[in-house]
Amino acid sequence: MRTRLSRVGGRRIAAMPLTSSIPLTSGFIDEAELLAGRLLRVSGWTLDDPHRLLELQVDGRAIGPSACFRTYRPDVSAATGNPNRFLGFAQEYILAAASNASIDLSYNGHSIFSMKATITVLPDYPDLLGSDRVLGRDLIYSEGPPARIVTPEILALALQLPDPILDFGCGGCGPLRALLDAGRNVLGIEKSGSLAASGIPEDLRSLVTIYDGSFPMPFPDASFNSVLATEVIEHVPNYRAAIADIARVASRAALFTVPDNSVIPICAGKGLIPWHYLTGDHLHFFTQQSLTAAIKPHFEDVQVYRAPQLRIDGLLTYSNILAMCFKG
Repeated sequence: MRTRLSRVGGRRIAAMPLTSSIPLTSGFIDEAELLAGRLLRVSGWTLDDPHRLLELQVDGRAIGPSACFRTYRPDVSAATGNPNRFLGFAQEYILAAASNASIDLSYNGHSIFSMKATITVLPDYPDLLGSDRVLGRDLIYSEGPPARIVTPEILALALQLPDPILDFGCGGCGPLRALLDAGRNVLGIEKSGSLAASGIPEDLRSLVTIYDGSFPMPFPDASFNSVLATEVIEHVPNYRAAIADIARVASRAALFTVPDNSVIPICAGKGLIPWHYLTGDHLHFFTQQSLTAAIKPHFEDVQVYRAPQLRIDGLLTYSNILAMCFKG
């Protein structure tokens, strides 16, 4: 979230995206961003010591920075004639969860930036925002958190599936809940003892079958008209058995979604990689071609989509490959 600052009664009040900088005695604040729902980053450039520049209060309580660092700004060096190319700075503050929190930033004892913000629950991998502890590989490349939301694109295709629907590997139950809210007939199934199973909301547990994760699933042939498998088969050790068993219990259709792994070579030149590749249980890496080849033996018609559309540092990419599959 970037902010534009406008004067109201002598103070600067947060509005919409930043269009002007805040002047300092020897520099400017260029951006104030709330990242990952919890991390407030204030950045710009200054000739002064950035560690003593700013003071932050949230709901009247002083918050110290979790990090302060210099950044590379050759443009500032050229404009000021200062040979130091690291005149940029950033201060980061890790904020506690709150609804409609009052955030106030002061400089030289005067308020220069005020805003209201809803500070969300902890994001995935919260320790990576700032921790005094050196984290081991086992704490990073571990089981991925279950999805609690569903994108509009996936939901739009899921709503085309005929009832009754089985949500295979329903985890955080984002798709399951969205389908229920749309008045659809849907049940879920999840592997026992998994992080995903522990993330099933209490009010939906009666709709979810918890089982050992083996195949066949505890359902007769053609128990459902369709099956939804969103972001799950890449985590199943025997993905071929999973696809075959989904086809067994689905009499008419299925929707599979997996990460669009073409993002890796597309973004490699920028040094970027999607967060979900940190999860140690991401076992299989599908392309559109390999996903289609795995599904084709079980479904006569496979229609492929890619969504959501994203631009990462100017590069056009897609988050997921979506395969809508039909029998006969």
